[in-house]
Amino acid sequence: MSIILIVSILIQLFAAFYSLRLIKITGKVKSWLAISIAIILMTIRRSVTLYGYITGNLISSLDWVEEIVALLTSFLMAIGIVWIAPIFRSIKLTNKALIRSNRALKTLSACNQIIIHENNESILMKRICRVIVELGQYRMAWVGFAVDDVEKSVLPVADFGFVDGYLDQTKITWDESETGMGPTGMAIRTGQTCIVRDVQSDPNYHPWRKNALNRGYRSTIASPLRGNNHVFGALNIYSNEKDAFDENEVKLLTELTNDLSYAINAIRIKEQRNQSEQQLFESQQRLVQLVERSPLGIVEWSTDLEIEAWNPAAEMIFGYSKEEMIGKHSDQLLPGTSNFKFDNNLYEGSSDKGFIFDATESHTKNNEIIICNWYNFPLIDKEGQLYRFASIIEDVTDQTNAEVMRENQLQRLNALRHIDMSILGSFDLNIVLNTIVEECIDKLQVDAISIYKYDPLQNVLEYKCSSGFKSTDWQDIQLKPGEGLAGKVIVERKMVLISDLSEIKEKISRFSIFMPDKFNSYIGIPLISKGEIKGVFEVFNKTKISGQEAWLDFLHMLTGQAAIAIDNAEQYEKLQISNMDLASAYDKTIEGWSKTLELRDQVTEGHAVRVTEITLRLAETFELRKDELVHIRRGALLHDIGKIILPDSILHKPGPLSEEEWILMKQHPQIAYKLLSPIKYLRPALNIPYMHHEKWDGSGYPNGLKGDQIPLEARIFAVVDVWDALSSDRPYRKAWHPKKVTEYIKEQAGKHFDPDVVMRFLPMLEEKKNHSVFMH
Repeated sequence: MSIILIVSILIQLFAAFYSLRLIKITGKVKSWLAISIAIILMTIRRSVTLYGYITGNLISSLDWVEEIVALLTSFLMAIGIVWIAPIFRSIKLTNKALIRSNRALKTLSACNQIIIHENNESILMKRICRVIVELGQYRMAWVGFAVDDVEKSVLPVADFGFVDGYLDQTKITWDESETGMGPTGMAIRTGQTCIVRDVQSDPNYHPWRKNALNRGYRSTIASPLRGNNHVFGALNIYSNEKDAFDENEVKLLTELTNDLSYAINAIRIKEQRNQSEQQLFESQQRLVQLVERSPLGIVEWSTDLEIEAWNPAAEMIFGYSKEEMIGKHSDQLLPGTSNFKFDNNLYEGSSDKGFIFDATESHTKNNEIIICNWYNFPLIDKEGQLYRFASIIEDVTDQTNAEVMRENQLQRLNALRHIDMSILGSFDLNIVLNTIVEECIDKLQVDAISIYKYDPLQNVLEYKCSSGFKSTDWQDIQLKPGEGLAGKVIVERKMVLISDLSEIKEKISRFSIFMPDKFNSYIGIPLISKGEIKGVFEVFNKTKISGQEAWLDFLHMLTGQAAIAIDNAEQYEKLQISNMDLASAYDKTIEGWSKTLELRDQVTEGHAVRVTEITLRLAETFELRKDELVHIRRGALLHDIGKIILPDSILHKPGPLSEEEWILMKQHPQIAYKLLSPIKYLRPALNIPYMHHEKWDGSGYPNGLKGDQIPLEARIFAVVDVWDALSSDRPYRKAWHPKKVTEYIKEQAGKHFDPDVVMRFLPMLEEKKNHSVFMH
């Protein structure tokens, strides 16, 4: 009996415990609590019975049948409670799923309403996040965009819920690094929805686990946002429950994400379209403004070359209004062959990017001719077909004229430079004047020019040069001041301009000479330099002379150059005469000094002249310049000028000089240097007087120079001087035999004399019979 009671008690306790669990499963606290209490009271009663049975203190005896029935009743009650628990659990889960689905459907519906009405991308995402949290009862929601930077980071663009700085404190990427292995990174990288059912245990959630748990995030889902066949971001939802996302909810949230992707893409497409439309509108407005305000003429042509558009600048260029030109052909603007070429080239350019029809003569409404550049190009439609032509027109009349003027100025400057170079490079007046005449005819485009030079001594104009005349008979005629046009220019001392020569032909004495040339106009300009008349510059032309200011200015420049050329020639001629007189005076002075020395020492009479002429002949073999030979001549004539201070007792002594006398004799080179160096024009001639006693081996005087240290002219003179001295009688000895002198000269080569000089001198001795200069 006790066993039956014990089993019955245990079954009742189990039933009471399971009843308590049903409170949690069903949520019905009162009902299941009452059942649990009733079962517990039955268990207590059965326990008291067991106690009395064991102690023998039962009031009445036990009925076996009743106890077995009670046991079976308890067992069946326990089985019933256990059997009903899964049914209640299933009902609860179904209800919970229904609640979640209903919540998700409400969320999806609300989000779709937002998607339908919201046109701002940023506001849309923020409102979607708010609805997800408030209607979906999630902890937090946010949207992140994938950034294609080095780190492949994810940029949060919208969020709502309990964020609490979570997104600022965490680093999320979509690469394959640790920070890219979370649900967000995986969703973006793989394009698949990614779920973390338990933040606490998911191994890939390690980088964010602590921050997530601190904010109550227990599970999370991330769905990819797609657009243009690629993933551009993810929608992320966090729940405070583990495994909060069942299959149906995931499906609904995925659908929500797809709807959000579509909405974002639609907004972006609409924004791009609006932006494109705005840009197109602005572009059209700018184009209209550019066409209307452009300083360049803009014309549109039909394929039949009729004008369809005409801007205000074109009206300013040609003078025609828009109304006057619409429907007109190009021949109204381009005359003759220009129009034909324009039409042909317009069609030829249609197959390319266009062409430039530049520097073209065009007609204005007032029938004026202007120069225009036409920049023509085809207009192509979206099918690539030609539907119009367009021209941008630039009036370059002023630029063209300015360019022509600049070109003329450049040519005239080059002409002046050419003339300047001619004046500086030549003292031949005819060459310079002919250069001026050629440049004048070429640059001023006249038919003929003549230049007369005024001779003040004879008071006549003499012909110097001309060009462009058929006849030359008049060139020998001399004109007096006042005779003919040139004589008139001299008298009036100003420019004479005659536009029609036929009106005054009876007054011109030599007009008949120019009849074959049929000249019609004339300009005569006096050539004046430093206030003096130098001549007359005449210009003849078969047509009327321009007379423009720039043209006349250049003509005056040329005539000024001609006057300068004549003045320079006269000054040069005077200078040449002056130089010749001065050089002659120098030479006479030097010859006088040389003659003075010979008068003191009649024994050496003729010595200076002889050695000078032989030295010059020998120096010529070295191919020296003429100016160097002039200085050698002067130095040779003055080679013994230093002896002028020596007493006659030394100069005329019949025997050898004493040591004291020899010391005085050796001083004559220094004395020559002192006498001649202060004289500027004789300084280049000093080498012979000062150094002709230096020797090749360095044993000479006054400075003991050696080899090439001795100037060449001194080395040349040393050989000639010794040869002449040995070949002449002296008070202390007779002249040497020529053969002996020659042997001595040979023997002293490399000692006293420069071997090269000796080698050149000896052949001259062999030829001395043919030259009187070698005769004593």
